[in-house]
Amino acid sequence: MPILTKAILDNIGIQLSDSDYASLAEHFETTLNERVVNEIALELTPEQAEGLATLDHANDATVLQWLQ
Repeated sequence: MPILTKAILDNIGIQLSDSDYASLAEHFETTLNERVVNEIALELTPEQAEGLATLDHANDATVLQWLQ
């Protein structure tokens, strides 16, 4: 599920073309994912980090289950 949607941007007065929005959304999601995963990884045991690595393309429900 995207966190940064075109509707959110429109609501705060940022109007982008579909292609500009797609580029921004991709960059936003990639950057957020890298930063969050890196911070989480610093706190994990090696076994937990291995489990996290297997979730790279998992769906939201699987990731939530792992986090719990």
